[in-house]
Amino acid sequence: MFYFLLAIFVALDQGLKYWASHNFLAPKLVIPNVFALAYIKNTGAAFGIFPESTWLFISISLIVIVVILVWQE
Repeated sequence: MFYFLLAIFVALDQGLKYWASHNFLAPKLVIPNVFALAYIKNTGAAFGIFPESTWLFISISLIVIVVILVWQE
């Protein structure tokens, strides 16, 4: 069940990112005059620290995922 929910959340996250990045010409109004989404690309970590360090973050994330999967079993 855990892996199923994880797959759903990852698919939803990636789907929303794909949708936002391919429709970036205007903000996406979800609730008019209340809530809107806009596509902004951050190439670093939180608040733009470590810009252009994508491979570092991917490597760290993969290591953490492997450790969690091994530890869970």
